[in-house]
Amino acid sequence: MHRLMLTSNTYRQSTENPEYQKYAEIDPKNQLLWRMNWIRLEGEAIRDAVLALSGHLQKSDGGPGVFVNVPSDVADGFEFFKWFPSGEKEQARRTIYTFQRRSVMNPMIEVFDGANMSEVCSRRSTTVVPTQAFALLNSDFINGEAKRFADRVVELAGADSQKEIDTAFLLGLGRLPSGPEREKAETLFGSEPSRAALSRLGVVLFNLNEFLYLE
Repeated sequence: MHRLMLTSNTYRQSTENPEYQKYAEIDPKNQLLWRMNWIRLEGEAIRDAVLALSGHLQKSDGGPGVFVNVPSDVADGFEFFKWFPSGEKEQARRTIYTFQRRSVMNPMIEVFDGANMSEVCSRRSTTVVPTQAFALLNSDFINGEAKRFADRVVELAGADSQKEIDTAFLLGLGRLPSGPEREKAETLFGSEPSRAALSRLGVVLFNLNEFLYLE
């Protein structure tokens, strides 16, 4: 059954359609499946993708759970259990290896609709709420990985701002920037050092729907 579904023409459709305007008027909710719906990545995949782009992802298999950084008031809020964050390298392992309790979830998973660990969850919800954007713009995790992403881009592209912009887009989105996108990226390099500009650009790329959604 899975093979039949996944190899069908309907399942393999693009999110775009040459007759998009026409069909959208007839079936705006896509109930007749005339295109593929956009699929938002789960929190685990988003975190792992950010780590992979920064070049910081640790791919080792197995072993004990990893304790990620959580707010101090959460870490110190247990009477019989102490939360000691793992080392920086260990925290860069795939999200499946991060330790979670019912009362302490991985922050990235929690904000992106992680399953409620206190009850059975047959299917996760998919929401779009302001706290997700705040997490992707302001969290220590995202900004730290954006700096590593900038270092990786400089290493690959050298000290050429145009090549750095191209490399950042190719790594983050799998394509070159459009004209307007390039112009906006160039304004960053006009006011900041290369690595700082690329770090800010990395945060922007991590926030784009093109990065967060499967087409």
